[in-house]
Amino acid sequence: MFGLGGCGVLAADLDRVIRRPWHEVRRRVNSSADTPLHAATFGRTATKDQIEVVAEFFRDQPFGRIGATVTVRSRLVGDLDPIDPIAGVLKNRIVDIARWTPFTELHIVFESSERADREMERAFGDFRLEGGWQAHPGQVLFHAQAAADPALEVADFVMHAVGR
Repeated sequence: MFGLGGCGVLAADLDRVIRRPWHEVRRRVNSSADTPLHAATFGRTATKDQIEVVAEFFRDQPFGRIGATVTVRSRLVGDLDPIDPIAGVLKNRIVDIARWTPFTELHIVFESSERADREMERAFGDFRLEGGWQAHPGQVLFHAQAAADPALEVADFVMHAVGR
């Protein structure tokens, strides 16, 4: 399985909608707002109450969730790299959300990865939103997982759900 996904939120709402509520999730699950949660291990070790805390966050918080995947059984035409169709689907979902969202700039933030940073820049570096509104430049940014940014953790939980 290979995929890309995450969450969409206005920068003005990022702390209110994602970061502060996710710190509360961490506190309730880990007894510490500063201890990161990792989607890959959470499902294997979480109690029913902890799962409900995370589910409550996703039910209550108003942000966009997006994702696209391919599996090893997906048939790609020719030498097409899996990132190309996945990036195309993700861009289309961003456009869908953007149509209903007032914004002036678009920033796409990925978890930094030695293996994938160059590919993400190639796939998203020239992404522009065009339509019935003025084109807005996109900017691709990378953020280290070690920074434990709640927005990246939430995006990781979204992606794990999409992958299932």
